[in-house]
Amino acid sequence: MKGFALYRILTLLVNVICTIFGMGLFFFLGVVFTEPGVLLQFLVLLAVMLYAWHANRFLLKVLIKKELSTRKHRDWLQVNAIVTVIFSAGIIFQSISIMNNPTEALEIIKQFRHPNPKQLLENVSIVMLVVAGILLAHVAWTYFLIRRHKEYFINENI
Repeated sequence: MKGFALYRILTLLVNVICTIFGMGLFFFLGVVFTEPGVLLQFLVLLAVMLYAWHANRFLLKVLIKKELSTRKHRDWLQVNAIVTVIFSAGIIFQSISIMNNPTEALEIIKQFRHPNPKQLLENVSIVMLVVAGILLAHVAWTYFLIRRHKEYFINENI
């Protein structure tokens, strides 16, 4: 498969992104117990990390080893992929909103006395747009591959 190498590279990028998110979740864990309002954000990031884990398992077990997998695994992959799409859409919406109207975000960054807050805000927005694009591309490609290899998913527990 010609695009298989590109899918593996995209998976590697998703793994790097989710590793960074995972480190953030580790530090975010203390805030979750003291501030229950951030629990939803924590769970969404956790679902994105679970998507990456299940996508890796799909890649290794089904695409590389050509082994059977359970429908339960496919369902977990698809549910977490949906949450990842919602997360990515939120990132895109926030980044575009901040780039179009940066006044409130600039005020917050100015409190940290950054030398060039506007440039920092633009750079962070662009990086987040790229991250969201990578996640969306990977989810779309994974759904395509799940449909293409649907015979590898069986009802039995393996």
